[in-house]
Amino acid sequence: MPFNPPCAFNKKGEEPLVQFSKLLAQLKTLRVATLVSSPPPLLATQIKGVTSSTRDLHPHFIFVGIQGTQVNGETFIPEAINKGATVIVASSSACKQYKDLFPQVAFLETDNAKSCLAKIAALFYPKAPAHIVAVTGTNGKSSTVEFARQLWEHLGYKSASMGTLGIQSTWFKAKKHLTTPDPVYLHQSLQALHDKGITHLALEASSHGLTQYRLDGLSFSAAGFTSFSRDHLDYHGTLENYLDAKGRLFSDLLTPSHGVAVLNTDIPEFDALKKRSHGVKILTYGRSGKDLHIKSLIPLPQGQKAELSLLGRPYTITFHLMGEFQVYNALCALGLVLADPEVNVERAIQGLPHLTPPAGRLEFVANTPKGAAVYVDYAHAEDAIQTVLKALKKHTQKQVWIVFGAGGGRDPGTRPPMGKAAADHADQVILTDDNPRFEDPDVIRAQLKQGAPDAHDIPDRRQAIAYALHHAQAGDIILVAGKGPEDGQIVQGKTEPFLDRRVILETIAEIR
Repeated sequence: MPFNPPCAFNKKGEEPLVQFSKLLAQLKTLRVATLVSSPPPLLATQIKGVTSSTRDLHPHFIFVGIQGTQVNGETFIPEAINKGATVIVASSSACKQYKDLFPQVAFLETDNAKSCLAKIAALFYPKAPAHIVAVTGTNGKSSTVEFARQLWEHLGYKSASMGTLGIQSTWFKAKKHLTTPDPVYLHQSLQALHDKGITHLALEASSHGLTQYRLDGLSFSAAGFTSFSRDHLDYHGTLENYLDAKGRLFSDLLTPSHGVAVLNTDIPEFDALKKRSHGVKILTYGRSGKDLHIKSLIPLPQGQKAELSLLGRPYTITFHLMGEFQVYNALCALGLVLADPEVNVERAIQGLPHLTPPAGRLEFVANTPKGAAVYVDYAHAEDAIQTVLKALKKHTQKQVWIVFGAGGGRDPGTRPPMGKAAADHADQVILTDDNPRFEDPDVIRAQLKQGAPDAHDIPDRRQAIAYALHHAQAGDIILVAGKGPEDGQIVQGKTEPFLDRRVILETIAEIR
């Protein structure tokens, strides 16, 4: 059954969850908030939920005022109190500003409201799968958490993955959400997974989620890092800040003493991440990895043959995955699974040949009537486009086509390099619209064309896909990139139904 989390109180909407005095004691132990003022009778009050949005607020809730990048949530404190909030958590200055105006309400001050919200959410929803691991990196997070889920299922564990694709599980489904959900939704989801008997969870940890402390209510038994390249500089400002955000997963959120960091030795950031992982066990993977070592990879028409050394023992494994990077993701997932000392190593390794890619991650869709293979992928940045195209080149002696665009409302500096990556590694480049959002799509494509001056420019995405499907020849490979499993196209604030996979299949049917 699909899971749709309720507001932050129980199903009846009236039964108390946490007594305020007990909550205070727990927050004191966690050292995340200090009581500034409270009328004595309030200590016995039953608190029914927590939120940082007045839209989700109900009587007897805790309201956490968060100073965001665009909106200061502390300005909504009066509205929250008028709606029935019993407790306010905010900065010292906000508490001083409002506590005398609203003496009937308790005020707690904190120097990190975002982290405090995550830890309070964990107190309201304390149940979760027993084994939780996280994955961060610029690319590969969705594939890696899904591979970990599949390996656990091969081992017989009830498991799930959580991230860009929503919650994936044989026993549990949920709608798509943010890559790293807000803390209240996250802990509601974790409790729901626990209640379904799910014991193992792999989740994506985005740089936004880590910077905004959404995961601070959790402690992970293992964490993996996939890759690193330019992305989200419109938010982080610099590559250094971007890497620092991802590094929090290893320095702040891994379980002390017995946590495991699974690190890619073949990326320049390995040494920095190793330092951030101080005090925990490190498992390495890659061509220069010691623990999970890639000796060689031989491309096959629909996969690749790998010679590996895994924990010192040789293995020959045929992966039904396209692209060298997917073998890296599979080994990262294996490392996360093997971080549990109770796992049967041989059985886990036996699961590798059975891995299948998640939706929209270098996913094979169909062959055209002329015999060209068509794939869809979520690649929407320079490094991802380059990586996927280089991978596909190894699987054909003919031409590689790419149909792609760039999303609006994102760092425009990434667009010329994206175009150049496509021009350098594809034989045929077709520029089209992605999700232009509120930007002029002609301007976006023009910026892409700075890096790919000889590319075809076909604004309508359906027509661009059709052009490639009509003109690609037998043995060619067509990559439709950028949107992966997204089922809509966002133009001027409106989302129109559009799924690349569906459009490809419809167009092939029309050609036939």
